[in-house]
Amino acid sequence: MTSPLTVPTVSALVRMTALGRQAAGDPPIRAMWEAYIRRSGMASAHRLVAYTIATHASYVTGEIPEDAPVAVEDLAVQTGLDPARVRVALAALEMRCLIKSPPRSRGSDGRAHPSSRITRLVLPTAILDRLRGA
Repeated sequence: MTSPLTVPTVSALVRMTALGRQAAGDPPIRAMWEAYIRRSGMASAHRLVAYTIATHASYVTGEIPEDAPVAVEDLAVQTGLDPARVRVALAALEMRCLIKSPPRSRGSDGRAHPSSRITRLVLPTAILDRLRGA
């Protein structure tokens, strides 16, 4: 017999995706972020892109300098992956709320165009809480 499907409440969904704040005594954000990536179960190409992005970020804050943007083409060269695979990995990281980018812009055709710039590594509150408890 299968168990019934449980649907998370709105407040649970908000908590799972809310960006966590670094607390006093926490390790540097990049260290916690990399620890989560190691345990995430993501596809190896996604983890490779994630670790490559991390090399551009501040170890303490997770911020990526404005004067050194991380572009898809750069990630493709650095990882040896096809740019299309890099875009898929970036989409997976965005879906998991692990990277922050400027809002998507709307083109003249009305369609959303993804930002080509990643501004920081982030961790949702639920993940931060799990990492702190580990």
